[in-house]
Amino acid sequence: EALSFAKDILGTFKDPIDINGTIIYISMSIGVSLYPINGIQYNTLIKNADIAMYRSKDTGKNRLTLFNESMQLEISRHSKVTEVLRHAIEKKEVYLVYQPQFDLTLERIIGFEALMRIKNPALGNLSPSEFIPIAEESDLINELGTWALHEACRFNKYLQDNGFPFCTVAVNISTIQLNQKGFVKLVVDILKETGLAPQYLELEITESAIASSIHDAVSILDKLQGMGIRISLDDFGTGYSSLNYLTQMP
Repeated sequence: EALSFAKDILGTFKDPIDINGTIIYISMSIGVSLYPINGIQYNTLIKNADIAMYRSKDTGKNRLTLFNESMQLEISRHSKVTEVLRHAIEKKEVYLVYQPQFDLTLERIIGFEALMRIKNPALGNLSPSEFIPIAEESDLINELGTWALHEACRFNKYLQDNGFPFCTVAVNISTIQLNQKGFVKLVVDILKETGLAPQYLELEITESAIASSIHDAVSILDKLQGMGIRISLDDFGTGYSSLNYLTQMP
């Protein structure tokens, strides 16, 4: 009966609404929890219906979702990962691994990419595909990203000081990092503090980071590139894939 009632509500809003000559389209996301399967107390039922409703929104809107226990487990996991991220730096649970970039013609390593990893005693090794979106959602990505940028530059300078061939270290930068106030100054300060020359740093920007605000992004990237920092585009072809963007970006 609950699902049938929810479907009727969805059906009611399928057609646009005419308000004084203006056509209004309304999308509806519905979450359903059932007594006593999904809870005994009313506040538990409302909370679980809310969780199911957000699942409807995340999977495309204009749909209904019936709450199940796996959703609660996901919420619990999300909270645990968020808590791990809050203390990952101070507890030394975040670290970098380096993927070499090899030139087949020169037959030598010409650079390497810094990749963030997290290992927690309770949760084990966390996948970047899991913790990066949570870090962005919780605004912890700026703190973690700053740490990663500093550590990558420090490590590259350490290699240079110890006789290794001069290589470029590439660091991934998220949309949120790029848009944070004073990002250019932050990069400059890190280079000064670590002593790494700008030409040995490369910032990898995702296509979606550019597309969200191309004018602002290009302005920032121009300043960075003007200092000698290399810029590369990551994941091209997985998002907007606009060749026009390539002509506008430095």
